[in-house]
Amino acid sequence: MKTFQLGLTVATMTVSTAVADVTGHIDTVKERPDGAVVVRGWACDTSQDQSISVHLYAGAAAGSANARFIQSSPARRSSEAAVKSICGTKNSGHRFESVIPKALALRYTGSPVFVHGISVSGGRNSTIGNSGRFSIPTFPVDQRLSQLMLNADGSSVTGDLLIPSGYRVQIDRDINVRNLTVQGRLFCPANGTFTLKASSLHVHGSEALLQCGTAMTPFQGQLKIAIKGGTFLKENCDGVLVPCSDRNIMAMNGGTIRLVGNRINAKWLKLAKTAAAGTSDLYVSENVGWKAGDRLAVAPTAYRYLEAEDVVIKSVQGTRITLTAPLKFRHNGQNNSYKTPTRTWTVDERAEVANLTRNIQITSDGNISAMNYKGAHLMIMPSAFGYIDGVEFSYMGRMGEMARYPFHWHRVGDASGQYIKNSSIHHSFQRCITVHATNNTVVENNVCYDHYGHGFFLEDGNEVGNTFSKNLGILSRRPLTDRHILQSDIDVSSPGRFPGPATFWVSNPNNIFKDNVAAGSQGTGYWMSFARGVSCVNFRCVFPDSQNPANVFPRQENTRQFDNNTARSTTVGFSWDGVADGKIANNPRNPHDRLIVTVHYAPKTTPTIRNLKAFKSVEAAMYTRAQTMNFVGAILADNRSNIWAAYNIVVRDSAVIAISGNHQPDEFKDNSMFTGARIYDGPMDLSGIDFINFTDVPYGSTVIKPSPFRSVGASERFANVSQKLRFFPEPARKIVFDAVSGPTSLGGTESASIRDLDGSLTGTAQTILVPTHDFNNTAGCSAPKDQSVRAMLCKYQVGSVYLFNPTKATTAFAAGRSDGVVLTTNNFMNKMNMIYGGNYEYKIQYNENLDLEKITVVFKTAYQGALSPVVAIHDLPGTYCKTSQGRAVASLTELRKAQDSAYFSSRNILYIKNKATGNAPYVSGVSVAQIGQGSMGKILCQ
Repeated sequence: MKTFQLGLTVATMTVSTAVADVTGHIDTVKERPDGAVVVRGWACDTSQDQSISVHLYAGAAAGSANARFIQSSPARRSSEAAVKSICGTKNSGHRFESVIPKALALRYTGSPVFVHGISVSGGRNSTIGNSGRFSIPTFPVDQRLSQLMLNADGSSVTGDLLIPSGYRVQIDRDINVRNLTVQGRLFCPANGTFTLKASSLHVHGSEALLQCGTAMTPFQGQLKIAIKGGTFLKENCDGVLVPCSDRNIMAMNGGTIRLVGNRINAKWLKLAKTAAAGTSDLYVSENVGWKAGDRLAVAPTAYRYLEAEDVVIKSVQGTRITLTAPLKFRHNGQNNSYKTPTRTWTVDERAEVANLTRNIQITSDGNISAMNYKGAHLMIMPSAFGYIDGVEFSYMGRMGEMARYPFHWHRVGDASGQYIKNSSIHHSFQRCITVHATNNTVVENNVCYDHYGHGFFLEDGNEVGNTFSKNLGILSRRPLTDRHILQSDIDVSSPGRFPGPATFWVSNPNNIFKDNVAAGSQGTGYWMSFARGVSCVNFRCVFPDSQNPANVFPRQENTRQFDNNTARSTTVGFSWDGVADGKIANNPRNPHDRLIVTVHYAPKTTPTIRNLKAFKSVEAAMYTRAQTMNFVGAILADNRSNIWAAYNIVVRDSAVIAISGNHQPDEFKDNSMFTGARIYDGPMDLSGIDFINFTDVPYGSTVIKPSPFRSVGASERFANVSQKLRFFPEPARKIVFDAVSGPTSLGGTESASIRDLDGSLTGTAQTILVPTHDFNNTAGCSAPKDQSVRAMLCKYQVGSVYLFNPTKATTAFAAGRSDGVVLTTNNFMNKMNMIYGGNYEYKIQYNENLDLEKITVVFKTAYQGALSPVVAIHDLPGTYCKTSQGRAVASLTELRKAQDSAYFSSRNILYIKNKATGNAPYVSGVSVAQIGQGSMGKILCQ
């Protein structure tokens, strides 16, 4: 037995000639005043006269499941004779002093320490004496961040920093680290100025909390979280398509991010006075507490979305804000009111002014121009929590990367109580606020300025119960070429109906949208894109197929609430159509991306949309493709097209202003056509509509000629109806039937009509307005007394006969009327219009392009129970033909007298008559308009 003295410590140990080559001893494990933990001892390889290193582990020796590596240190400090004697060396030092910084020691508090000597001779790396006898000290639960930020040599920690579970660490200094992981609590004091820089910030675990302010006590200081680039993480983030990448903030596995700023700048205002281009002063609607240096967003008020501007405050005096530089564009600051006998309509096209500056800021660190549109992103992951109030997000999002957005709930499921409010997201490289497979969140009073792709974004279509309220979106741009992740971000396949991107992208109607504003979009303000069906399991959704049947059906969901929303300076204001249900788009950034196709919204109950407002739409204020939708209290002004619908739309007690007092003469360069309602598929049902300022306006060498009604081409034609219409002043013309393509358009444009139920449109109740065309003309028709274009006033019912082929929309065929009117039609739906209730019969000349195996004979009219005229189909391929529905009668005379659906065959001529037995399924009870329809089935010949 050898006894030796180790400094002030006397240790006794037995040394056998059969021991391992590595030996040594832990003398002490102590905490320094700065919180660092010092492990002292000695270690050597007994077969070598040289120093070795030691590896420190917490919890257990290396190789155990509980072992956690702490750090390595050299054992080469000078050692006394007793140690050299044991080691059998003369010149080498064997003592070590391993300093564990407090930030690192906190991870292992209370854990036993094991030290392995690392053999230099190929022997075993054995634990040395006293391993497991000492433990890392237990620290006080409450710490300051500055106490964790010192390395052993006194320099600041720049590597990874962990806030361990169970600890509360108060931010009291700036930091600049690699990865910041919060498993305990990291929180701000009530005040102070701090900057946290990191390549990633992970709030991880059920005890993890990053908190700066609360709802009751908002943070009053300045906090900047700047996320650095260049450090790529390898772990996969919840199975999404790309790795975590760099620049990420994530709450996961029960972690919580709670950031609540002081909200001083949260309220967005409107101009109280028009600001001309070149001025440096803004006058806003109320006094503000904004400060010099704050950044503002000023919304566009003309047709060009790029006339949005961000400016910086120089000074504030009451409602007057002086800027550091003059405005580039004019921004309207005046309302226009129009008093009618029943009410006063106010067209509020004033520019919104939003303060983007917040006292809590999250941004991407570094040179913005060198980021290639790849900034930081923040995700609230499954089982995690996000509570964001009064926070500024700038230069965030990663263009072209899936799931990388400034703020993003990612497949959280039920997120009741979670919110993002009073915040600003500006200069975003991809989206603004994303709700993905997450329900029941609150998105309220946020400003989204200058973003690429969709802005406020419901991602998959299974998101329900979320509330989007009082949000403002300004300047929505298409992503750069070949940088989009969805075709809908850039789609212009139907630029007048649903161009991308959308300021508000709504993929499921079972959410609340109220009091929002979309001001300045290269595409659509609000795009309601409801998929036919998606397959969702555990909040993960895919396009349905044979292996993954659809179980969520957004297009059939009821609209929970969609009220008081405004669109201005967009291509299209509001659209209910267009969905990514088409073919695979071959998008290398998103293998699941699909092309956009039309979709028919078919909810179980009729939605009522209240107080919709659309101004300065380059193409259309609103467009719907749906079963009956009911709009009440809409105000539409300065739009190319105001009311436009495929299938049934009901508009009640609303105003359409062709050219408001806010319209500037030079804006006619961007829009010179103003239509109140487009006569399209229908049926359109208008009641209590005030048409205002549909008067001609000289412009240069031309005259701008607005029209309350205008016809456009369409594939369906149903009888539109109107009543209680008012015109202020009386327009030069009330209707224009000008979308024609010559004599072959009978099945499309020339079958348009609108019925005046009470005389408020034409002066005579139950008068129908139709295009001037031989097939529409009868002895009782007359020309309007105004300057309406190609219009006739008639007293009859209208309907159509379709040779419906689901595989071929257009087939030319000759048609005639019994008074000798003959034409050839090749327009949509293989159909022609007819006059019901008169003395006319109609003839269709069969040709080989009319495929009888696929054709179904369908009649549609404006009235349920209406009887069609007799239609004779000539030169059919057989000596006897019949229809698969309806009854056979013995003579043409009997058919003419029939009061039900019937047919008569005479050699190769088939005579048909139909009774419309039911209303079309896409017209609900709130609509006065009807679509009586009946089918005769297939034509069978022998």
